[in-house]
Amino acid sequence: MYYLIYVSSAMHEMNKEELAEILDTARKKNAQISITGMLLYKDGNFMQMLEGEKESVLKLFEKIKKDPRHKDVTTVIEREAPRRTFPDWTMGFRNMQQIKGNPNYNDYISINLIPERFLGDARFAHSFISSFNEENE
Repeated sequence: MYYLIYVSSAMHEMNKEELAEILDTARKKNAQISITGMLLYKDGNFMQMLEGEKESVLKLFEKIKKDPRHKDVTTVIEREAPRRTFPDWTMGFRNMQQIKGNPNYNDYISINLIPERFLGDARFAHSFISSFNEENE
């Protein structure tokens, strides 16, 4: 099993419909290629974890990097892993702007999804995105 976490900036602030479209497409395509993961969105920035067979993850990531809806795609960490973090989700999603006030996420709401926050601390990046695996809604 292989995973990759990246951050990027949307070309513009995404609305609910645009985010839903991204998720719908990702979930359908990921199911076909056995990719699972999580997408976070906050204030025009994304953080995403992709997990699956290395070749599939890297091929998908190449397509993601070319997507015109975002820019400044920065790989935070990529590694082999003994198992999936998000085995049940072809693409989990949390809009961090909509979970404010949920006490389960208080420690994370103030964190900005920018490269400077995660580069150099791969363990924190993995721990951060993995914390959204729990059904805290």
